[in-house]
Amino acid sequence: MALLIAAAGVLAVLAPWLVVKLGLAPRYEIFFYLVAMACFVFAMVNLAVMWRRR
Repeated sequence: MALLIAAAGVLAVLAPWLVVKLGLAPRYEIFFYLVAMACFVFAMVNLAVMWRRR
């Protein structure tokens, strides 16, 4: 779970650089942000479920 959160954070930080470096349209930067946000939400929901099961 920690690796997922870390990877999502790195993706969110590097999104503008990736878009410029790969020559993508600006809409892909929004896509990278949405993917990172989905990873954060997924991790938080799973952590809450794990915490409640304890």
